[in-house]
Formats: sequence, structure tokens, C-alpha cells
Amino acid sequence: MTLFDIFKWLGILFGLSIGSMVGKAYFGPGGWLLCSILFAFGGLLLGSIPELWAMHQLRRLSPPFKKFLEERELREKSVEQIRTALHAPGTSQVIPYFRELERRGEDLSTEIPFVLDMLGNRSRKR
Repeated sequence: MTLFDIFKWLGILFGLSIGSMVGKAYFGPGGWLLCSILFAFGGLLLGSIPELWAMHQLRRLSPPFKKFLEERELREKSVEQIRTALHAPGTSQVIPYFRELERRGEDLSTEIPFVLDMLGNRSRKR
């Protein structure tokens, strides 16, 4: 659990408490539950702001961290999603995709025709 997760949980708890007070005061018992859920969701959104801001700053300021985040995003994708993204038009950086497929133990020999075609095709964006 990270500090950012704690912010999210605190936002949810704060939203639940404020939502229950507002719902009970203004809308009665039925409104209590509805307001608690809505305010908890709002608290989660507010609690996510520090993480979103930090990730934005790190991506903007640190190219190595940007590379780390891109690799982490690839790790979360399935093999099919990686292969689809690899073959998508406009994909210029293919090495991270190949590294991730190799890390997973996938057979890269099936990609040889694609690489040869890409090397021979000057119209492909690089």
C-alpha cells in the first residue's frame, strides 16, 4: 500500500462521513445511503488527485521514469494486446514491444516477416 492509496482511502472515508451527515440532515434515511455512496465516490476522485499530479510531473520531468511507466503499462497488457499495438499503423518504437514479448518467453520468430517488411517500407512512420 502506497501513500497514494492511503489518500484514496482517506478520501473515501471522508466522503462517507460527510455524505452520511448531509444525507441524514437533508434527505432522511434513504438519502443517507445515497449521499454516502455519492460522496464516497467523490472522495475517491479527490483522493486520486495527488497520484495523478505526481505521475504527470514525473512523466514531464523525467524521461527515464517515462520509459519505466511505459514498460509497466506493457506488463499490464495481454500478449494479444501487445501484438496488436505492435502491428498498429504509426507504431514507431517497436523495441519495447519486442522486449516485453521476449520477457514473457513468446516466440519472436513469427515477427521476422513484419520486421523485414517494416525495414523495407519507407512510408512507415519511424
